[in-house]
Amino acid sequence: LHSRERELLISEEKLKNETRMLQAEIERLQSHLVASSKLWGDENNTLREELEKAEETAVEAKVIHAQLACDKEIFLTKYKNLAKFVKKHKKTLKKAEVLFDLPDPL
Repeated sequence: LHSRERELLISEEKLKNETRMLQAEIERLQSHLVASSKLWGDENNTLREELEKAEETAVEAKVIHAQLACDKEIFLTKYKNLAKFVKKHKKTLKKAEVLFDLPDPL
C-alpha cells in the first residue's frame, strides 16, 4: 500500500508539473496573440494611411490631368488658328521673311 501511495504522489506531482508547463504555454501563446493583434492593428493603420495618401494623390493627379487636357485644347486651338493665319498670309510672310531675313515659322 505504501508503494501505491508513493506512485500516486509521483503521478500527482507529474500532473502538477504538466499543468504548470501547460499554463506557461497558454500564457506564452496569449502574449503572442496580444502582440500579434497589436502588430496587425499597427500594420492595418499604416496600410489605411497609405491608402488615404494614394487616394489623395489620385485626386490631385486627376485635377492635374484635367488642367493639362484643358491646356492642350487651348494650345491646339491656338496652333490651328496660327496655321490658318500662316496659310492665309503666306505670301505676306514670305515677303517679310525675305525683307527681314526671318526663319520659316513652320
